[in-house]
Amino acid sequence: MSGHKVGLAILGLGRRGGSRLKNILAANPGRVEVRWVVERDENVAKALVSQAGLDANQTNIIKPWLWDTVCKDKNVDAVVVCAPTATVNVVRRALQQGKAVMCDRPISLQTAAILACYQTARDASKPLLFAFPRRFDPILSMLREKVQSGAIGQVHSVRSSSCYPSPDQDEVIKGADGIFRNCVAHEIDTISWLLGQTPQSVFATGFSLGIHGNQLTSGKDHVSMTLRFCSGTIATIDIRQDQHGNGHHLEMTGSQGILIVDPGHPEGTAVHCVTKSGTFIDVVKRDPSASHMDQEFAAATTHFLDVVQDQSVSSVTVLDTLRAAGIAATCRESQKSTEAVAQATERPVRRPEVLLQEQLWKECAKDIDGNNDIFVRQHLLVYGNN
Repeated sequence: MSGHKVGLAILGLGRRGGSRLKNILAANPGRVEVRWVVERDENVAKALVSQAGLDANQTNIIKPWLWDTVCKDKNVDAVVVCAPTATVNVVRRALQQGKAVMCDRPISLQTAAILACYQTARDASKPLLFAFPRRFDPILSMLREKVQSGAIGQVHSVRSSSCYPSPDQDEVIKGADGIFRNCVAHEIDTISWLLGQTPQSVFATGFSLGIHGNQLTSGKDHVSMTLRFCSGTIATIDIRQDQHGNGHHLEMTGSQGILIVDPGHPEGTAVHCVTKSGTFIDVVKRDPSASHMDQEFAAATTHFLDVVQDQSVSSVTVLDTLRAAGIAATCRESQKSTEAVAQATERPVRRPEVLLQEQLWKECAKDIDGNNDIFVRQHLLVYGNN
C-alpha cells in the first residue's frame, strides 16, 4: 500500500476532535484522504471538518448507526476509532470488511473482548492497533532510554500524577468502564513500558468528587493506585478527571539518581536527570497551539499509518494490550473491595493486594500470534466467531 494516500474514516471527534484531526493532517501531509467522519452531532462534525481545512465535498459526515455504510466503502483503507462508547462489534465489523483499525484506547477491559478483536484481525489479515498514545511522546521515549541505559541505576520508586479531561455526558451515563479504561489503562501501560516490567500486584482506591455534575453514575473520577514490581520497584499513580484536565507529572527515583519530567519548562517539556555527577537537562520543544495529548495522538496515528503502509510493525503487541487492560480491570476490582474507615480511632482494615494473571495473558497472546485457536476460543464464547 506504500505510495498512495490512505483512505481514512474517523469514528468520533468529541470535544478535542477538531485539534486532533488538524494535528493528524499536519503530521502526515499528503498521506491521508479523510473520506468519512462518523459523529452523532452533524453540525459539530461540519464545524470540525472545516476547522481542520478539509473539503466538505470530499469528506462525508454520517451518523454512528450507519457505520456499516462506512465499512463497505472500498476506498476506505483504515479506520481510527476515537469514540469512548464504541463497542467490540464496531471494531470487528470494520476488520471483517478489510479495514485496518486503530483505537485510541483498549476497546474493553475484558480479556475475551480484546481477544475477539485480535482474532478477527488475524482472520482478516489486517492490522489492529490499540494505541497507547503516551508511548509516542518524545519526552517519555527519552525517559525510557535513560531508565533502560541505567542512568539512575535500579529504579526504586515511581510517582505519577495525571489529570485528564472529564468524560462526555453520554460516556458518563453509559459507563464504558469509566476512568479505568480511559485513563488508568494508559498510565499502567506507560509505567510498565518505561520500566520494562509487569506489576506483580496492585492496590487501588477511588472516590467520586462529583466534578462531572451528573448523579446518574457511581463512577470514580479520582483514583490512586500502588503497583509493586518483582524488581522491588513501587509505583504510585494518582489520576483524576476534571474539566480543566490536561497534565502529567512524573518522577523516578533510582539507586544512583532521580529523573523528573518538567512540563513547565519555558522552552517546552524537560527531563531533569540528577545524579552524583551533576544535573543534566534535556528539552523537547512542543507546538504551543496544541495540547500534548493531541500531539501524542497524532504521533500514534503516524505510527499506525506506517503499519498500514507496510513501513513498520506495530510497537504495541497483543500482550501489551492484554496486560494494560487486565491490570486496569484488576485496579477497578481492587477499589471496589475497599472499605472506608468510619472513624479515625478505628483500626484500619487490611485489604489484600490483587494478584495479576500474567500467565493467562501470555498464553492468549502467544496463541493469537501463533494462530492457535484452542486456548483462545475458550475465552470467546460470549462473542462468537463471526
